[in-house]
Amino acid sequence: MNKVNQPYIFISYAHKDKELISPFISALKEKYAVWFDEGIGYGREWEEEIGQKLNDCSIFIYALTENSLNSENCKDELYHARNKSKNFLNIVFSEDIVLPEWFEYRYGRYQMCYYNHFSSAQEVVEDLAMKCEWFEDVKLTDAAQTESQIQPETQKTNSLQTINCESGAVYIGETLNDLR
Repeated sequence: MNKVNQPYIFISYAHKDKELISPFISALKEKYAVWFDEGIGYGREWEEEIGQKLNDCSIFIYALTENSLNSENCKDELYHARNKSKNFLNIVFSEDIVLPEWFEYRYGRYQMCYYNHFSSAQEVVEDLAMKCEWFEDVKLTDAAQTESQIQPETQKTNSLQTINCESGAVYIGETLNDLR
C-alpha cells in the first residue's frame, strides 16, 4: 500500500475478481505506489476513505470485468475519476467481455490494455510503464521501496492468498503473516 506520501495508483475492481487481479496488483506493487480498498483502516468510513483516495490519486486503473461493470461501487469510482479528470486506464481482464452501451458511450474512445494478451502480470506492468508516461510519477521512491522490501520479522504483513486446507476446503482472501 501507499505508506510513504507520494503519488499513487488507485485500483478499482470488483471483490468477486480479487483472485483474478491479485497477480496484477502484486506486480504493480513491486515498483509503483498502489492503493486499493484493502488499505482502508479499521474504524474508517468506507465511502469517505474511497473518495479521499480517488481525489488524491495520480492514476486510476479500472479492472474491467463483467463483475466490475455490474458493480455500483466500481461504476461510482469510474465516474468520479473521469469527473475529476484523473489519468485513467482501463485494463480488460476478460477476453470475451461485451461492453455495455453506457461504457462504450463514456469510455469507448480510450485505448484499453488487454491483460490476456500478455503471458504474465509482470509483462502487463512493463508494457504499461513503457507506453504510459504517467507511471514515472508513481514509481516507488527509494524510501518506499526499501520499506516495502525490507520488513522486520516482527512486522505483521497482510497479503492476498489462496490456501488449500487439509479438509479439501479452499480459503481465498486476506492473510496476516500467512495465516487466515
